[in-house]
Amino acid sequence: MVIELFADTNPLTAENFRALCTGEKGIGESGLPLHYKGTVIHGIIPDDDIWFGGDITHGNGLGGESIYGLNHQSTPKSLRATTTTDGEHIVVGRVLDGLDVIATVGKTVGNEFVYPSEPVTIADCGQILPESGGSAVSTTVDYSAFVLDLVSDYSAPVIFKKLLDQLRYAQLKIAKLETAMAKETYAYEMGYSRGNALASVVMARRMMADEDEGEGLVKKKRRK
Repeated sequence: MVIELFADTNPLTAENFRALCTGEKGIGESGLPLHYKGTVIHGIIPDDDIWFGGDITHGNGLGGESIYGLNHQSTPKSLRATTTTDGEHIVVGRVLDGLDVIATVGKTVGNEFVYPSEPVTIADCGQILPESGGSAVSTTVDYSAFVLDLVSDYSAPVIFKKLLDQLRYAQLKIAKLETAMAKETYAYEMGYSRGNALASVVMARRMMADEDEGEGLVKKKRRK
């Protein structure tokens, strides 16, 4: 995917996105790499071709860190593409190439619960420089170039990268579980569940019918 950044309208946000793509800022205040590489897309709305990602700390949209620190305030929005994201997200740029990838992935793993049915991970990312001839350039170590030899000892970067990937995947699973539990709790408080939703509707209709019948008997008695 190739994304053009709007550095003229939102310079701080564009620079943050660029630096997180290259990973050049190293480790952030959270103790994790300031790098989109290896992070997950935690939400997908297939009908609108919308992806939610970039949470480098939690992997579920509840965390995140910019190159300016954990408590940095976002810059104002000046451009809008979809009404569903108005007032919610910064417009940092536009997709020049790869919209078909967004649509295909959305149709494959997208669903009504927003969370992808299968993990979607940013395998690699970087910056395309004019002198690079159109190829992406990353200023950080390419951990995918390391060969994992089961006989020899793992190097520290490989171990860290592997543990970080496992942690982010576990955080995504936990987020899905928390969402499911919240929905079940709400359904229980409302008197519904997956198993008795139909029975609850039938019971409600019967209660309404009994009330109507009761009102009819009262009216008949009053007439007598």
